[in-house]
Amino acid sequence: MAPSIIIIGASCYLAWEAMQKQQNSKAIFYSLCLIAGFSGFVVSLITYVHYLQPYYELGRGATYLDMMPSQSAMGATDATALYFAQGTSIDTDRTYGYVDARSSSGNTYCVAPLGNNWTIREPDVQFFAAGMNCCGMRSSFGCGQGGSGARGALILAREDNADPGFKAAVEGAAVEYSLRPGNGYLLLYMITDPMLYRQDKLYNALKLLLIYALVYLMIACMTGYMAKNYNSGSTYVRRH
Repeated sequence: MAPSIIIIGASCYLAWEAMQKQQNSKAIFYSLCLIAGFSGFVVSLITYVHYLQPYYELGRGATYLDMMPSQSAMGATDATALYFAQGTSIDTDRTYGYVDARSSSGNTYCVAPLGNNWTIREPDVQFFAAGMNCCGMRSSFGCGQGGSGARGALILAREDNADPGFKAAVEGAAVEYSLRPGNGYLLLYMITDPMLYRQDKLYNALKLLLIYALVYLMIACMTGYMAKNYNSGSTYVRRH
């Protein structure tokens, strides 16, 4: 993004100088450079925030396979993605939605424990599927992707760094359903395939940059063609 800022500053100065000297062709050229620099800055910022930063973050941590929902979450503190074993699902019957009445946003913090056929009714919970504004107070859990049977997960937060709203939701679920959240429990965003999700981030970043380059090329060609015709007409008028 730094090169874009330099191009914006230099192009703005050169375009102004060319306009003062009535050098129209140069002014148009530097104006195009200014537009390119500014639009490039905006597109690169969007690309980084929405695609490249998540792609980088997902690649920094470990990925654990065939996790059991009864395993200690403390053993996956360095993870950014998890794959749970066959049979793992979200226990939507123990959904808990917490609304912070003191907040003006009115967001609902949703949690539901993960389990399987052997642990689905056990009170100990190490992993909670979580999300915002995607459940009812005690039902209709719809957070994540892939439905209640999704076995892939991205780490949203850990017990020690979770949003207070999510902590309150876990505490509320513990009281409502007699749960015992494990020390260092993990809040998860459930998806079908975390690795495919990461690859899509890179693919979408490249696609956005390619579309931007093609669109700007078309705009630059059209503007250049119009500028050429304008200068040709001005030269004809001056000669006659």
